Amino acid sequence: MAAAALRERFRSGVTRPYAWRIQQIRGIIRMLTECENELIEAVCKDTGKPVEEMRISEVTQTLCAAQLIEKQLASWMPDQYFSQWGILFPSTPTLRHEPYGVVLMIAPFNFPLMLVLKPLLGAVAAGALAGLASSCVCANKIVRRL
Repeated sequence: MAAAALRERFRSGVTRPYAWRIQQIRGIIRMLTECENELIEAVCKDTGKPVEEMRISEVTQTLCAAQLIEKQLASWMPDQYFSQWGILFPSTPTLRHEPYGVVLMIAPFNFPLMLVLKPLLGAVAAGALAGLASSCVCANKIVRRL
């Protein structure tokens, strides 16, 4: 999607609800589990690293982060209320977690999955939309498949 299309989609408010965010996070978890071997194979071809190293450093760490976000997301989203000071009476100080916008994530060559998917998980959990780009030296263009 082009940046303008991402911005327009963000402005529509589709990323605000918990249901949308959790659906996206569960989709990333499903992708990591169902396509694990294909992802590892592509990354190994691009980086020349061993399969087990990729499984541990790329997929497992990212999957654990995604599962943690899935568990904790509901507790991160509600407004937080603070005790009021006399000078602020009758107001109620509130910390409201609002999505900020659209981000671009460029995958580096050395850890193309982990270093793009972990920030992507954070962006999705925050209600942002993201555009992904792969490193120009990755022959298998794994990020394009994501």
